[in-house]
Amino acid sequence: MLNRSKCRKLLYLNDDLLFDKSFLTFDPTGAIIISSLLSATDRIFLNVIESMNIHTIDERQVYVKWHRDHVFIV
Repeated sequence: MLNRSKCRKLLYLNDDLLFDKSFLTFDPTGAIIISSLLSATDRIFLNVIESMNIHTIDERQVYVKWHRDHVFIV
């Protein structure tokens, strides 16, 4: 079973909400991937930074990959 709390402390509140709602995820290098359903206006309002990167360790990589493959809305 994947431990979601291991990924939880990586993100700011808005980013965490968008991650939970499937509007953003991260590639294997930790670069942000933003859903096409999130408008430019929403990105500005929610302060989504397109150059955002997270440091992923192997333990988190499993969950982030699962999220990207099964939860994220392209």
